[in-house]
Amino acid sequence: MITTLNHVTSYDMIDHRSSTHQYEWSVMYQYTLLDPREANERVFEDATGGVLGVEVTVPGLAARCDLGNLDPQHTGHQDVAACVAALSCHLPPSGATLATNRADADSLLAMVVLTLRAQGVEDWSVAKVVLVGQADAAPSRPWVKDYSPPVEFAQASAVAMDHRVPVGDRVATLMGWLTGRVSLPDVPEVDRSEIRVKRSACSRYAVVHADGPAVRGACAIGYRMAPIVVAANEEFRLAGGEPHRKYTIARWNSGVAMDWDGMMSELRALEPGWGGSDSICGSTQGVGSRLTMGEVRRVVERHLPDRD
Repeated sequence: MITTLNHVTSYDMIDHRSSTHQYEWSVMYQYTLLDPREANERVFEDATGGVLGVEVTVPGLAARCDLGNLDPQHTGHQDVAACVAALSCHLPPSGATLATNRADADSLLAMVVLTLRAQGVEDWSVAKVVLVGQADAAPSRPWVKDYSPPVEFAQASAVAMDHRVPVGDRVATLMGWLTGRVSLPDVPEVDRSEIRVKRSACSRYAVVHADGPAVRGACAIGYRMAPIVVAANEEFRLAGGEPHRKYTIARWNSGVAMDWDGMMSELRALEPGWGGSDSICGSTQGVGSRLTMGEVRRVVERHLPDRD
């Protein structure tokens, strides 16, 4: 379903009376979620103003986005988040549809940034965008055990990934947050008792098992043990769909030594659909993985460098 911001009135995102501009929020862009399990014909047929992909990680869907796909991490192999790229990229035309298949803090905040820029709004927080972008992209500093994502990233993620709320409302909340009209609630600390994490036998990576909401902090907790994390969520739900097994493999940054491309090629040969950037990848979007954790771990281990 394509949604706009015209039905969202409770956030008071901009006080028009104190501005020299008059903003027509409802006529600029539309926002929608693509289902990676389907062709999404209705979305593409109804989008008369064109479709700009924002972190569309499914190649077939990305190819159908006639205005391009803003995804430097996964398609451009750059450690630059979409929301940061949105600060300076070309703006889509008025009436365009902004679409993603992964509603997270990065993709939805990128939609907010594009909207604010297109409307000529000047008073909003670029600093918050940069904080979220740095947390979403691969960290540039050397691996540290005491890693903890910034609170802004956790807050924005909680809003963006709340699939009970229409995507247009989530975009509106994040827009209010950037413009200072909305304060996001504190995010409670992840209950680590729900996350099972252990260092691998070779001590080169950590294995994380997390279910439901706990998976939000799985990689961050895994990084406290090793610079490479292999995470499994047995009850992953895409946009509120049926639970299924989802794997994520992440390394601290592209400087962590391993044959990442070789690992990706082997995983895709075993199970087509794996994708991601040069620092984080995952099993097929919207489809339960058939691989066992043992199989995934053995692939990772085969592509670790020999010890010095």
